[in-house]
Amino acid sequence: SQAITVCEKAKQIINYVHDSEHLTMADVLINLGLVYQAQSLYSKAVEVFEEAKRIKIAIHGSEHHSIADVLN
Repeated sequence: SQAITVCEKAKQIINYVHDSEHLTMADVLINLGLVYQAQSLYSKAVEVFEEAKRIKIAIHGSEHHSIADVLN
């Protein structure tokens, strides 16, 4: 879908400008996960949500409130 294409392009840009461990990458992964979820691609959604959670924990720690964004 176009939404997946846009998210994948955003990931490429973030990797170029920052790196794959940047907080913006976690946000894009959450958006991509929501797209997968809306398309009933649940295993892909879980995969990218887990990656977003890992990045957020690496940046903020496991007790930070932003981790809840990924868990919902």
